Amino acid sequence: MKKIILILTIALSLNANINIKQNIKALYRGVNLTDTQEEYILDSQDKNINIIKKELSKKKFKNIREKLVISFLIDKNKNISKFKYLKKSDDRKIDKYTKSSIKRIASKLITPSEKTELRYIIDYNFQKKLTYANNYQSGNINNSKKKYDSSIKYIEKGTTRLKHSSKEYVFQFETSKDGFVNFNTNPTMCNKKVTLLTDQNQRIRTGYSSWQFNTEIKKGKYKLLVQTKQDCDISIQYP
Repeated sequence: MKKIILILTIALSLNANINIKQNIKALYRGVNLTDTQEEYILDSQDKNINIIKKELSKKKFKNIREKLVISFLIDKNKNISKFKYLKKSDDRKIDKYTKSSIKRIASKLITPSEKTELRYIIDYNFQKKLTYANNYQSGNINNSKKKYDSSIKYIEKGTTRLKHSSKEYVFQFETSKDGFVNFNTNPTMCNKKVTLLTDQNQRIRTGYSSWQFNTEIKKGKYKLLVQTKQDCDISIQYP
């Protein structure tokens, strides 16, 4: 008998973006700036940010959401010195790439009339984005067993944004071999509770206000339950 079948098509794309901010009131609190330095920071802000952003965008990362805050001095000869991280990201390669990129484009930055400290907030957002489309076709119903429970979302490796409006999320994933599952959140403690279960709902670990864990697991299917306290980025890695 012919019946209408609903096919769910999932398209995977990379949502890539780099945002750079320079808020002089927030970033330079407690820093004594001369009138000349403050004028340079404000006047060159847009051009310097565009130069840095263009350089940082040359490399595409896989499924990363990281934020860091940097500081460095630039003089009238466009020499950069005293580079430091006011806030490091959770990914060492992102920090190293940012530092090397800044030094690489020093000569392209706007020239100050006196040595000035520049501070920037840099947000890397290279996330996999799932796009769903419903397609209908006529044909016989396929009764083959599904690999996953269609009522539960499959979670990819990397970072996933959770809106607090739902408050509780249930995910499933499958490991290809024995190893460790690593979980963390951004911002820290944005989740109320996280529970790791087997596919048969046997509890492996539960944590209240737990923002990270690294737990050994066997090859197989698992479920992840997350309760949020606010909008929350969760990051998961598994074998």
